[in-house]
Amino acid sequence: MNIFHNRPLALISFVAIFSSLCAHKIPTPLKIAVIMIALAVFIFAIAVSRKSDKRRFAALLVSLCALSAALSVSVQLFAIDMRAERARSFEGEHRCELLIIEAREDGGDSYSAILRDVDGEQVDFDANLYLSFGADLEAGDIVRVSGDVTRAGSVGGLYADGAELDVFVYGEEYCVLVSEENFSLRILFENMRNLCARYMERCFGEDCGALARGIFLGDTDGIDRTLIRDFRRSGVSHLLAVSGLHISMLVAMVELILIKASVPRRVRCVMISLLSLFFLGMTGFAMSACRSVLMLLFVYLHYLFARESDSLTALFAVVALIMLLSPSAVLDVGLWLSFLASLGIISVYSPASRYLRLPRKRGFLRGVLRILKAAALAILLSFICNVFTALVVWGVFGELSAVTLISNLVLTPLSILFLLTIPIGMLTADLGFIGDAVVSAIRAISELTEYMCGVFSRIDGAVISLRYGFAGAIVILMSVALAVMLVIKMKRKMFILIPPIAAVAAFAICLSVHNAINRGSLDIAYRRERSNEMLMISERYSAAVIDISSGSQRFLGGVGALAKESYATEISDLVLTHYHDAHPDSVRIICERVMLRRVYLPTPSGDDEWRIAKEIAEVARLYGCDAIEYESGETLVLLSDTRVRIDRGGACDVAVLTANDEDALVYLGDGVRGSEGAESLEALVDHVILGAHGAKSTLGREREERINFKLH
Repeated sequence: MNIFHNRPLALISFVAIFSSLCAHKIPTPLKIAVIMIALAVFIFAIAVSRKSDKRRFAALLVSLCALSAALSVSVQLFAIDMRAERARSFEGEHRCELLIIEAREDGGDSYSAILRDVDGEQVDFDANLYLSFGADLEAGDIVRVSGDVTRAGSVGGLYADGAELDVFVYGEEYCVLVSEENFSLRILFENMRNLCARYMERCFGEDCGALARGIFLGDTDGIDRTLIRDFRRSGVSHLLAVSGLHISMLVAMVELILIKASVPRRVRCVMISLLSLFFLGMTGFAMSACRSVLMLLFVYLHYLFARESDSLTALFAVVALIMLLSPSAVLDVGLWLSFLASLGIISVYSPASRYLRLPRKRGFLRGVLRILKAAALAILLSFICNVFTALVVWGVFGELSAVTLISNLVLTPLSILFLLTIPIGMLTADLGFIGDAVVSAIRAISELTEYMCGVFSRIDGAVISLRYGFAGAIVILMSVALAVMLVIKMKRKMFILIPPIAAVAAFAICLSVHNAINRGSLDIAYRRERSNEMLMISERYSAAVIDISSGSQRFLGGVGALAKESYATEISDLVLTHYHDAHPDSVRIICERVMLRRVYLPTPSGDDEWRIAKEIAEVARLYGCDAIEYESGETLVLLSDTRVRIDRGGACDVAVLTANDEDALVYLGDGVRGSEGAESLEALVDHVILGAHGAKSTLGREREERINFKLH
């Protein structure tokens, strides 16, 4: 590919990006050493360029790359390390002055703010203000408080957003309103964004308006958590993050209108550039949107003064500029996904798409071939974007949607249609019959999008775990091979598709061998925190959870993370052994975070248990999950062929027997231990777990434990 050939600015920008990433991972003394080395290289290269005419260009390029590295590391040093160190110095009890930016909707009295003054010293830090009383503050208010200042947003000892502080105020007498309605650009855009979101909900309804707000503005706060889960499992989460797709579609629509209005080219460029900057503010200056808008401005400015522009140079230059202006952007996952996907589209998809040419046909056959070509290009685009972002997906999310190639083929056109009709619907909503027809169409598109997302999400094995050791090795090797092939000179550009195709084949073979070796065996994890316990049985991509707890949201809410560690990407079965008031909310949280297919409920024995069971069944039905009742001592078949028998000795006492064709494990709660039945079970099995759950359990309530078993 040789993407840096005749692109000196792209190479310099790449050095800046790479240096920013590395600088964020190394300690302060090493940063200083890197800066010194880079400056030494810069001076040496300048000296070589002055003495050698033959190597002057190469030496100047090396000097600029060294200067770029020194600048990037310096920005990280001063804007992250030094700023974070100063933020740490303010920890403790202080008198502070804050400008309120936004009142949060997460319950309680919490606000996003800018910390402007600490004990009379002027500062400028992002802060979170937490009040233990009702204050009813609004954006633009300035308050003086006395409270406890602590650091927040810590990532590896540094700050994810420069330096962010939490300010806790515990008494109403320690908070004084100084002034109201103060102007700030952030407040202005936040207010306009909220106004736009409320208008969308008024026009389209609550659910459709929330999805419109997510797709149009990238704000997912109002979207149902289950729908976000379905977008993630379907492999189309990028549709909820404003990026190149959204910007290009909106710009294309506006430009078409301006062309039809006979607006001159230069005026069009200026108008679209200003509109893009305004739209960027409306998205909350999301990093993926920044990349798209700045790249658009780069291309348009070049277009104003020249007829051609280079997309690769624009991409590298814009991302380097973002990381220099906002050093914490190096940790923004959305920016990296947007950058890598764009790199794949420009460097691989664009040249590869030229190989797909239609044969010379006429009539109906030509129309069919056009449709097939469009579908093939959409699948190729999705494949290349997934390949280029695989390293970030593996490192951050640890799982990959297996249906993404097909789901993108269906959901991307639907989302584009939804995106383009949103402004039309907002403009025509109050125009009587016409407005009603447009709004109805938009709601229909929204409902179809949600429905298809749910269909793809509920496919068995829709998501594949990347936690396997071989998956990491394959992703890293493929990414290194891609990087090398992008840099070196190749006669045939299509050879770059060999590493990803080989990686897919290698992953499929390794996964098949892994499943064949472990066929019929069960991985069982026993987890205990104080008196809360659970058994997790995992098999391939699915897991079954046997809950022996008080329904703690913190405890049960962690089943998704525990499942990922066992390579499971969904919870097929959740078996409750007891009823507690916290169980309905805990089941709801599980349904929002992971795919849950069935909930097994023990037969209730009293009015309170019937009430709780009914609430759990309603939650399950709301999230498309089956609620199944079982009797004590009944054998349940979970996963493919795992037999589980649960004996309830009372309100809290329980024994659980888990078995496959060759092996068995028994859990004995503290309340049934020592009984005749428990002793007979112990004699029959190879693995015995002596649990803590029981009506009068006194066993190690402060103890936390996790044990792994394997049944063959």
